[in-house]
Amino acid sequence: QPLWLLFVAICRSITTDYTFYQFIHSLIFNISFFIFINKYTKKKFTYLFIYFISLLYFYYAFEIQRETIAISIFLFNIKNLEEKNWLKYYLLATLSFFFHISAIFLFILPLFQKLEFTKIKIYILVFVTLFLLVFKNYLIDLITPFLFLESMKNKAQSYSKIEFSTFGLFFFYFVRVILLLPIIISLNKEKIMNKYNWFLSSYLIISILSQYFVAFERLLNYLNPIYIILIVRFLYLNVEDVRLRFFKKPILLITFLHVFFILEYKLLIVNKYGQHYYSLFFPYESVLNPKDHDERELFYSHVWELN
Repeated sequence: QPLWLLFVAICRSITTDYTFYQFIHSLIFNISFFIFINKYTKKKFTYLFIYFISLLYFYYAFEIQRETIAISIFLFNIKNLEEKNWLKYYLLATLSFFFHISAIFLFILPLFQKLEFTKIKIYILVFVTLFLLVFKNYLIDLITPFLFLESMKNKAQSYSKIEFSTFGLFFFYFVRVILLLPIIISLNKEKIMNKYNWFLSSYLIISILSQYFVAFERLLNYLNPIYIILIVRFLYLNVEDVRLRFFKKPILLITFLHVFFILEYKLLIVNKYGQHYYSLFFPYESVLNPKDHDERELFYSHVWELN
């Protein structure tokens, strides 16, 4: 993407030291995120707590740095989406796209404002898509022709090689979609959530599509910052005091289980060479005392090895 290349080139023209680029990237990302948090929630520390324990901070800051810039721009673009200021919205969406190809999703995101989900519609959608999971491979073949850019087709080909067992397919459908339903249905009842109806419909549909085509899961990266906002509101609507009464309100436990399955489940992943996913983040090493970890280097080198 051209703006990403320009950004890296500017950093390299100043110094080829990677830590300088990382510092500039972290400034852009963290300042954008804190402005977003400050604007959209009064429970800032609760938000940061969930943001941290969900590992999204580590994921955004370390693993998807190029896409993070596109997401940072989108955080400023949410207001334009809500106010239907389409000229500004699509200008910033284009800016995001020039940093990362996944931002093509932002061009169709406004369409979700037209969707209104009732409880019955949600149940029908889930039942039908759960049944269609059996025909996953055929549906992937139907989606591929709509990927009009060569780079999108190449990405799709790479992701399509990632396969799950039958148990894995239904397990991930359960944790990604079924566990999401109580939260969405509950939030849908609250009048305070009306302005986020577009988000609830888009998050549910993209979560379902990601079960058929794992590449769609990348699109949730744009929505997860807003999702945590709603989770925080949801938690405070469902507790009388600061203690989370999990046993009296199972829906709170379900909420945290769903948050856990945004990323934490990947910590248990071990590739065929015996390297763990968590090695990408732990142990953390300061740039002031750099140290290479063999497992981390080997895991990363095998990330796209899909033989």
